Amino acid sequence: MTITHEVAGSGPAVVLLHSSVCDRRMWDGQWDALRGAGYRVLRCDFRGFGETPARTALTTT
Repeated sequence: MTITHEVAGSGPAVVLLHSSVCDRRMWDGQWDALRGAGYRVLRCDFRGFGETPARTALTTT
């Protein structure tokens, strides 16, 4: 399974996780500020949100 994500910047890592009714775009306001402050920033879309497809069948992975 592929989870849509973005990684940018360098330095200590900050992982941004969205709430259950949003997608990774909820962090647009913080994205550039964190990169500009010297952090490596990662954000993703959970299954069924944004550009990550929902699970279509029960799987063990």
